[in-house]
Amino acid sequence: MIPVLVGYNRGDSYEAQIFEILRDKGVLKQGEKRAGAAGNKSDAVFVHNGKEYNLEIKKDETADFGQKYLRWEKNKFVWSVDDSATKLYTKCGILDFANKVESARKFHTNRIMKKKEDITEMDKYEDLKFFDMKFKIPQGDDLLAQFYNEKEVYYIQIGKHKKKTCGFYHLGSDPAGLGTREFDGYMLVRFRAKPIRSKPVHNYRLQAVLKYFPGLKPASTSEFDMEEKDSRKFPPITP
Repeated sequence: MIPVLVGYNRGDSYEAQIFEILRDKGVLKQGEKRAGAAGNKSDAVFVHNGKEYNLEIKKDETADFGQKYLRWEKNKFVWSVDDSATKLYTKCGILDFANKVESARKFHTNRIMKKKEDITEMDKYEDLKFFDMKFKIPQGDDLLAQFYNEKEVYYIQIGKHKKKTCGFYHLGSDPAGLGTREFDGYMLVRFRAKPIRSKPVHNYRLQAVLKYFPGLKPASTSEFDMEEKDSRKFPPITP
């Protein structure tokens, strides 16, 4: 029985389960330790034919991908930190969209308009409720694969979507030659105000994040699943 680690959120506990499955199968990189929720590296590294491959792990379709924070500067949204991911987002028109919508509705969040020490519970409630919009990205651009390939991540394990087993996929390409299916679920970019911690009350930020929307188009069925649910096979990984 795989232990669930106390103190981790559900997504992180799922990462721990997959990490232990990789260890039990003998394909986990030797000496590999989990990055945890605060880590900036891949969730796990598996070894196939002596080569190492990075793996992303997500519990289900509610997971966030590539979250990036925004700030208000000179009457427009800008990225809090510029990096390869935000450059990719900007190239796709995501920042232009956020600023166009914000200008059109003339509604600025309390988090932007007020000093953090003046934010109240009602201010936070309003922002979390009303700062929520979605941006449709060209599916042919495969933004999810581009985002992870920049970090040399080419494989992903997703536990389920809509209570159905999802499984193991490659992102963009299959460099290990495992014969996996490419992840092709429908992706959108969501803008929202997201709490960081419950206290202090102003501890929330404005965020852009890739989201998987299986209700619009679920990923094609994968024959591989690291949990081996629904009679699916463990990926053909040979250390």
